[in-house]
Amino acid sequence: MVFHTFDSSSINFTVMLRAEEYFNRFWVKSAFIKALHKRYAEEGIRIPYPIRAINLDQQRVAGEAAGADSPFTVVQATK
Repeated sequence: MVFHTFDSSSINFTVMLRAEEYFNRFWVKSAFIKALHKRYAEEGIRIPYPIRAINLDQQRVAGEAAGADSPFTVVQATK
């Protein structure tokens, strides 16, 4: 196992798994993920989901400041 990246909501790592037969790689990977998930649950480790927010008012203001031909212009449909 090699740890390589601190991400916004995770620590990423690579695990190299070996199978005797090429076709069995799917079963080996599945068994590993199930065992890892079980161990995380036993240890109380939760994997958080990243939360993203889109601020439409900020995009609208940026579009108005940049002008009508800007790629930041926000067009709103009306009924």
